[in-house]
Amino acid sequence: MSELPVNIRIDLGVHDNENPLLRGLPQERTHSEWYQSLGEDPLKHFKLPSILMESHAELVKDLYVPSTAAADVAMRLQSMLRKSLRTRDPRVGENRRHLFEMARLTKKTNLTDDLEELPKLTEGAAGAIVQGPTGVSKTRSLECITRQLPQVIEHGENEACGWLSLKQLVWLRVFMPDDANRRTLYLTIIREIDRLLGTNYIALFKERTKNGPMLLLLLHILSIHRCGLIIIEEIQERNVSSPVLGKEFVSTFLRLLNAGIPVVLVGNPLGMQKVLEFSQDLRRFSQGGIFDFYPAYAVDDKDWSQVLVPQIWSWTIFSEPDEIPAADLVGLLFQRTGAILDVLTTYRRECLISALRRSAKRVEQVDLSLAWGSAAMRPLHALGAAYADHNIDALMKWGDQPIAWLQRNWMAEESRRSMRKKAIEHHASTSH
Repeated sequence: MSELPVNIRIDLGVHDNENPLLRGLPQERTHSEWYQSLGEDPLKHFKLPSILMESHAELVKDLYVPSTAAADVAMRLQSMLRKSLRTRDPRVGENRRHLFEMARLTKKTNLTDDLEELPKLTEGAAGAIVQGPTGVSKTRSLECITRQLPQVIEHGENEACGWLSLKQLVWLRVFMPDDANRRTLYLTIIREIDRLLGTNYIALFKERTKNGPMLLLLLHILSIHRCGLIIIEEIQERNVSSPVLGKEFVSTFLRLLNAGIPVVLVGNPLGMQKVLEFSQDLRRFSQGGIFDFYPAYAVDDKDWSQVLVPQIWSWTIFSEPDEIPAADLVGLLFQRTGAILDVLTTYRRECLISALRRSAKRVEQVDLSLAWGSAAMRPLHALGAAYADHNIDALMKWGDQPIAWLQRNWMAEESRRSMRKKAIEHHASTSH
């Protein structure tokens, strides 16, 4: 089969099943199926000994309770991945010719950094952004999503697709370099490819010193292995927002999209400002979605009061459940942690440790006080209170807090709550 038929109606289910790049992927899931599958409990993998030690309390940090936002991201990544591999179907002659053209260009010695000769696919990929302050489970959510997808699929000979064998790289996850250097990013990506595929592509980069030829070779290697999705973590203000290098990184991200490879940027909203300052870049990265992860706005938020607190706070290494506290636990935890998930799990760990040190058989009300004064929680008191009270002035003492972004989100949430309240009041007044 050299070409797909044109001008006829294609059964997409059959078409996808016959596309070797899609054949090895799990069946598409619904939103509720993703939500149900994302949660992780470390006690499902470990049997605790009869004598508990403080290190066992650390397992709570491996507990993952998914939010609605995490399921939203999973759905979108699933769609981006499948659309990319569907568009780059290796049975299509034009897609195979694109690879040969890129291979020809990598041999040229007079390439410039702008890569004007780079062949483009008929349709570029979508980008997406997952952003939020530190401690809100952005990275953990993506880990739990990608863990349920195969990362490398090995294919045998396929004459129709033009290969004798292929190691398909379904998805790739790397971290932005701290030195704000594109060359370091390229080397980081290629080293991860070599680690996953058992290749030695890094040797090819020793001959290239200019960024343009390096990027072209990287794009060619990613295209050869039909990389379906790249996740770039730790997008921070310090590593992408410098006046010059920031623009160069954005250009690199767009080159990946133009090569048909979806890119997901994960990090602090402060680091996304350079990416989103031009409308064209905003359009490309909003195609996949811009997902905001932030702590619950108020104690009555459903994710907080009905999901996160009940599941995280009920998790225990003891055989007996906690003593029921006299005070409003959901409200107390909100005020003390600011609904920051990492702070909440730290507080839970410290309560477990407090109970162990008392030789107790469960977490009791006294442990809430003892853990609150622990060495791990004391430094977080001011941060938790600032988030709980929506205190922008207090948050300004930390240089990595996305102040303007938080203000916008909090104002928007306050507006939504006000409109809901008015709608309820109006309905009540007209129903009599």
